[in-house]
Amino acid sequence: MFQLLISITAIICITLPAQSQDNVSTWLQRMGCEELLASYLENQLDHGSRIEQIRAANQLADVYAILLARSSGKTDSETLQRAIQLFERIPEAGTTDLRVQLYRATYLAAEQILERYRLRISSKQEAEVAIQQLNSVAIELQTLRAALMKRARSSNSHDEKRMQQIGLLTSYLAWSKYYIAWYEGDMGKAKEAAQLFSEILMGEKPSLQSVSLDLKIHDTGARSILGIALCKAIGNDPIGPELWFEELEDPRTWSEVQNAIPLWKFFLLIDSKNWNAVLGTLTNSTSLNKTLSNRVAAVHALEDYTDPAAKELAQTAIANLIEINQLGIVRDIVFTYGEEALNKDGFIAKYIKGDIAFQAVADEYTSDQPTSNPAIAAQFLQAATLFTNALRATDTNDFPTIKSDCYFRTGISLFYASKFSEASFAFQKSSELDSKEQTVWMAIVCLHNVHELSTEQEFTKDALIELFLKAWPNSKRTSQLMLHKTDVNNATIDDVELLLSIPHSSPEYEKAKRQAARSLYVMWQRNDHQHVLVGNRYISLASAILSEDAKDPKNEKLVQRAIVRALRILEISLHSEVQRLQAAENALQTLDFIQQSNSEILVEYAGEIAYRNLLFLLYTDELQEASALYIQMTESPEFSVWVEHASAIIWNSIQEESETATPLLTYAVGTTILLQHTESEYGTNTLADLATKTAYAAYYLYQSSNEELYKVELLRIARLLISQRPKTLQILLLNAEVEMNLGNKDTALSQWKMISSGTPPGSDDWLLARYHAINMLSSSSVDKARQLLDQHEILYPDYGGGATSELFKQLHLKLRKETSE
Repeated sequence: MFQLLISITAIICITLPAQSQDNVSTWLQRMGCEELLASYLENQLDHGSRIEQIRAANQLADVYAILLARSSGKTDSETLQRAIQLFERIPEAGTTDLRVQLYRATYLAAEQILERYRLRISSKQEAEVAIQQLNSVAIELQTLRAALMKRARSSNSHDEKRMQQIGLLTSYLAWSKYYIAWYEGDMGKAKEAAQLFSEILMGEKPSLQSVSLDLKIHDTGARSILGIALCKAIGNDPIGPELWFEELEDPRTWSEVQNAIPLWKFFLLIDSKNWNAVLGTLTNSTSLNKTLSNRVAAVHALEDYTDPAAKELAQTAIANLIEINQLGIVRDIVFTYGEEALNKDGFIAKYIKGDIAFQAVADEYTSDQPTSNPAIAAQFLQAATLFTNALRATDTNDFPTIKSDCYFRTGISLFYASKFSEASFAFQKSSELDSKEQTVWMAIVCLHNVHELSTEQEFTKDALIELFLKAWPNSKRTSQLMLHKTDVNNATIDDVELLLSIPHSSPEYEKAKRQAARSLYVMWQRNDHQHVLVGNRYISLASAILSEDAKDPKNEKLVQRAIVRALRILEISLHSEVQRLQAAENALQTLDFIQQSNSEILVEYAGEIAYRNLLFLLYTDELQEASALYIQMTESPEFSVWVEHASAIIWNSIQEESETATPLLTYAVGTTILLQHTESEYGTNTLADLATKTAYAAYYLYQSSNEELYKVELLRIARLLISQRPKTLQILLLNAEVEMNLGNKDTALSQWKMISSGTPPGSDDWLLARYHAINMLSSSSVDKARQLLDQHEILYPDYGGGATSELFKQLHLKLRKETSE
């Protein structure tokens, strides 16, 4: 969670030796096949001569270091074990790079366990093991760090790689000592960790006066300041962590760390068992993740349940988790800590009992089909009984959403126990409270499994199917239901192959071929691990059928089939994982042929056809044509859904091929995407760049056309951006230029001044802002503007150079002339 190094940096500084390699290992290295290279070298290590073994071991050390450096957060335990074995087998292969990565991998694994222990997801026993690992790795880190620092001090030259390694080791050593100090309450270790963090911050000691606080704008610096704050809290420092947290609350702080500050303060309250303060934070904070904060508050308060304040906190946190429908977490908490914080006779407590019982058997039974094992069926029936008891509780109706889920879980339990009639009834009751696709589907599936349906059940099944088809017409299950209604079973690849094995001479051949195509399309919609194979199989089969159906444009039935089949071919052939462009082109030509024969027949599909055409043009690198088609689509309101689908694709394409990004296209795509979001999202990292480029495009269009629409949209976007990100340079530049050129001089002047004060003196942005500020000032005070230019010329004899130099010069000449007259 708090490792300070970027894996790519570590990878870059690791290089395999260029000499003493055979042709195979050299080729594998050049091709970037590290896993294959590792296997090849391991084989040499097992079967080669002593010289080959030493050479292979040295190469393996570097390969393992690269592989371990690429694991971010989730350690590759197999590679780690292989590297350790190499270390033990041939110690001389233990390069510094490999040692660093071994320590890194061990630290990350331990850190992950300890952060999970903070949430009480990992057990105390697991945390104890992790602490033992950190104690061991801290010793190794300290020893290696000291050795590298000694070499660095004694060397006459600067070794960048060695300094990177020292930085890595210092970082992991500091965080290792922090976690040990946090877990064991070790003030000494906390002070040692704080000292190491201060060294990363170029300070002699962990004090605000000593360290370089400006480094908080970087990831490493911000995390080191955070580390000191956390260590100060553990060490009962008189100043405490608050001043350090205040530094991190500066808007210039690396955003990931700044955003995490409320959560870390919350964790410190938990650690100090200040339950009243924790409860107040839970009640009043809007910045904390509700699920995470309530979970950690609940589990820690339950561990101190004899304290009245902890008891109140635990009950509140559990109630909050129930309110936000985090019953899975509540179940885990109850499973570990018991029912103390719940009303034992209430619906929730009884529901949780059923859920625990259900989860226990579900963890053993992983099939998605009903069980044939009587013992497992009995366990599912027991879970269903517990859920039924919960539904009888007096407060059940206080939780309508959870009540629906309870009926659903009752149905699932009965389904696995092969009680299909009862299960379908439970699913129907769930659907009445909260109609969901999965619930209605399971009600249908259960009735389908009933051996002999009553008349009422037949009626119910038909009604459920009709409901499903109307409510979820685009669901992948819709096609399966339609096939079922026409006696087409759920198919597999083997079923398709069996259908296609029917010979051409058979009268059933055509029917079998078309049924196979329909089955393949249904399988494609399932989107399982075979979907690319299925998609290619469908295209080959459906393309042949399409050419047959399109031969007679007067046969309306065949033409309708051809249209549907052509659209399906386009859907699959233009999928990113398939890309059968010739098949797509043939399908588009077929639709053109149909259009020429009957200009009205494709009207309802026009939006989808345009969208597929656009994808085809993008795949064939016809970006200008695709852009023109997109603009046409935006002019047809009935195409709006397909325009939304196309917008993100077009936007990504024009970012890669910027020369095709005309202002009109940028504006059209940008406004379409922005309309899919709330205005409050414009300033987010995801949308800020897009919104800025869209505003500039509107600005250009307004200047060239003078259309009021562009001006209104330009100001709307620009002002929203500046309200949300008032210190972002590009957004300030946009607003300053727009407000200035639209005549809002006071606002523009304020923004130019803000840019000038916030950018390095002499930089291009600073010069541009200063020019505009002085120029605007000259309209009201020529003398003052000239004085500023006189000062500017003294400081920058060439007016700063660059693009603004001539502008400054001309303005200076003009003002001199005006003041001399």
